[in-house]
Parts: sequence; structure tokens; C-alpha cells
Amino acid sequence: MEIYISENSISIKNTGDEKALDSNYIFKRFTRNSASEQSTGLGLSIVNSIIANYRLNVNYTFDGSHIFTITFPK
Repeated sequence: MEIYISENSISIKNTGDEKALDSNYIFKRFTRNSASEQSTGLGLSIVNSIIANYRLNVNYTFDGSHIFTITFPK
């Protein structure tokens, strides 16, 4: 895992599955990308709720690694 911090954002880059997640669904409750029984599909939904509560933005991109970027208002 790599973490990048800039003046207006924090990015977390992580390896994992070698394919991109579906960005239309990953922040919805109970959405799971793996068959792991330990996954509840709540983690990114909780992150998204917290970020929305603080009027921040979260974005997902894939460049061979999964990158989540939280952007702060200017």
C-alpha cells in the first residue's frame, strides 16, 4: 500500500485483484467484489458516507493498482 498526500487530497494506492472494480457500484452497501465470506460489502459504503458528511469527494481509478483519492475543498 502507498499513501500520497498533497495540499488538496490524499490518495491510497493498493494492489489486489488484477482487474478494475466497477466504479458504478463499489460505494453501494453490500457490494462485494470477492467471494470471501469475511467481506460484508460495507467498508467503502461507510467511507463514502463519512466523506459525504464532511462534504469531501472520493474517486476511484485503476492503473494496474486500485487508487482511492479523497479530495478536500479549496
